[in-house]
Amino acid sequence: MKEKEYLIWKTIRAKGVSRFLLINGVISYGLPMFFVMNFLIDNTFKDGFSTSDIAINFTLWSLAGLSFGALMWFTSERRFIKETKKRISNIGCE
Repeated sequence: MKEKEYLIWKTIRAKGVSRFLLINGVISYGLPMFFVMNFLIDNTFKDGFSTSDIAINFTLWSLAGLSFGALMWFTSERRFIKETKKRISNIGCE
């Protein structure tokens, strides 16, 4: 992990997992996918407006966003912890 990545993740993780999941999962992934899949590809309005279908799809894409955010959080956290241990062991060697 590069120094810049390390410092950025240190700042992000200080803000908390809930904020990360909301911003990077639901807002940055789930919502755009909801709009693309419903309004651009599926064309939900073609056969009439179905509020229940849209609500279900919104819920599913929000959950997909949470899952994506969680995967990104745990991947980045694992890399950060590994890098932190490496840096601590390098300090002891000096």
